Amino acid sequence: MIALYHSWSDVIKGTFSSHGIAMSRDLNVVSTMLEAVVFYLVGVGLYSLFISPLNVAVALGIESLTDLESKVLSVIIVIMGATFLQHFVRWENPAGTLEFGGALSIVVISLVFLQWLGHRAVETQKPFSLKTQTRAQQEMFHESTEQHEVKEEKNP
Repeated sequence: MIALYHSWSDVIKGTFSSHGIAMSRDLNVVSTMLEAVVFYLVGVGLYSLFISPLNVAVALGIESLTDLESKVLSVIIVIMGATFLQHFVRWENPAGTLEFGGALSIVVISLVFLQWLGHRAVETQKPFSLKTQTRAQQEMFHESTEQHEVKEEKNP
C-alpha cells in the first residue's frame, strides 16, 4: 500500500525513480516463467497424446492437438501482454511504444481469431465424430469383423 502511495505521488510530482526498471526486471522474470510453461505444456501434451496418457494432461484440459494448440496460444498471448507491459513501464519512446502495442494487438487479434476458428471447428465436428466413434466401437466390440486365426495344438 505504501509503494502504491509513493508511486502515485511520484507520478503527480512528475518525478520517476527506478521503480520502472525494477518492475521491468520482474516482468522479465514473469515472461521467462511463462515461456517455461509453454515448453511444459508442449512436452506434457505431446507425450500424453502420442506416447502414453497422463492424468496431468487431462487435468490441464489437453485431450487433442486442438486443445494443446489452444492452451499454448493462450500462454503466448499472455507473454505478449507482459512484453508490452515491459515496454509501457519503461516509457522511453512513446511513439515506439504505441507502434509496438499496435503490432502486438494485430498479432493477438489474429491468434484469438485462430483459437475461435479451432473451437468452432471442434464444435461443428462433435456430432459427426461422436457418431463415427460410436460406430467404430460397435464394429470393434460387437460386430467383430476381424478374422482370428485359431492355432490348434497337436498331441503326439
